[in-house]
Amino acid sequence: MLAPLKEYIFSIPTDCFVPVDIAIAVDNSDSLSTSDFDNIKRFLKQLVRAFPSPEIRFSLLEYGDSATVLTDFRKYRDQIQLENLIDNMEKGVSPERRVDIALETIKDEVFSLQGGLRHGHPRYLLFVSSDDSTANFSVLEGGGKQLRDLGVTIVAIGTNRDVSEEFLQKLAGDRSFVYKAEEPGQLGDSVLGELSREMCSGNCLFPLIHAFRNEINFLFCRLRGQLEHVS
Repeated sequence: MLAPLKEYIFSIPTDCFVPVDIAIAVDNSDSLSTSDFDNIKRFLKQLVRAFPSPEIRFSLLEYGDSATVLTDFRKYRDQIQLENLIDNMEKGVSPERRVDIALETIKDEVFSLQGGLRHGHPRYLLFVSSDDSTANFSVLEGGGKQLRDLGVTIVAIGTNRDVSEEFLQKLAGDRSFVYKAEEPGQLGDSVLGELSREMCSGNCLFPLIHAFRNEINFLFCRLRGQLEHVS
């Protein structure tokens, strides 16, 4: 009776069970300081590590006065590749933040057959921005509307306290998918846990295990000790 229980406790899964496609759009405008941009990159790597399942694929895009896809879903290999791309991102020289161009690019080059779009799985677009768009945009028409028609959930993440709530809510279209940190260095603490729980709600065990990791580790240590004692 103890062997199956022991095997189960020593191999609790921490991966999402449902394939998910996650696109990340990152503001690289000159309105960010170098240290703030470094903190955003650090947050992005923490975010990627929060979803360790091979069933989850990422795409990465940077935007300022233009938008560039660094990897789409078809070209995505693994998290090591993605973290290398994040490390190599550089802050731009333009103060422009063209959310309108980013939405169109994501629609054409990421959530498309060309970009490796999968059917029948949850889709998320995480927009990380340091301020309002410098050009008018709409999620009710154009690229934004077409992304929503494809079932893409847009998550708006403000990197500092000054990012307009109105802008973030307009981008996300749903207040429950708006997140904001006091400053870029607090993104991991302020946003990561709540965001991963929301995105994995009903689909994976990882956020729950992560949130109660200390209690679970303590329980597992006690159980392991008891099982090793009687085996």
